[in-house]
Amino acid sequence: MQRTLGEDRQQLRYLAAYKRKSAADAASWVRSEYLDSGWIPATAPRSALPAAINIERLYQALLVSLLPIPAIAGESMDEAIVRLGRLRKLDKQMAALRKKIGTEKQFKRKVELHRELKALQHEQSTLSQTEGAGAS
Repeated sequence: MQRTLGEDRQQLRYLAAYKRKSAADAASWVRSEYLDSGWIPATAPRSALPAAINIERLYQALLVSLLPIPAIAGESMDEAIVRLGRLRKLDKQMAALRKKIGTEKQFKRKVELHRELKALQHEQSTLSQTEGAGAS
């Protein structure tokens, strides 16, 4: 995508989605959420395409560069996409819990909600780790 912010200022954003064959129906494809690079100046230097043995490896290397989370060694693209989806879901759950904590009047219930929030934060940090993970 490209957008113009002024006469001389243009920005680019790279978008891609991971596609795989459906496990239920081999004739159909399943697409993940779109991954994007964020807006970058059009004049910024562009990196060369990654070296790859085949088109599938090239596709995966390009998608890894767009992932908003660090890649884990030995992790497949399917696993990375599932982990990203779980992290996004955890973010939404934590935001909802924080909102509940802010509106809750009873101290005992607030303590319970804080305990739930801590558990979600621990799960998030476990999923976000790049060292020693991979076989979770």
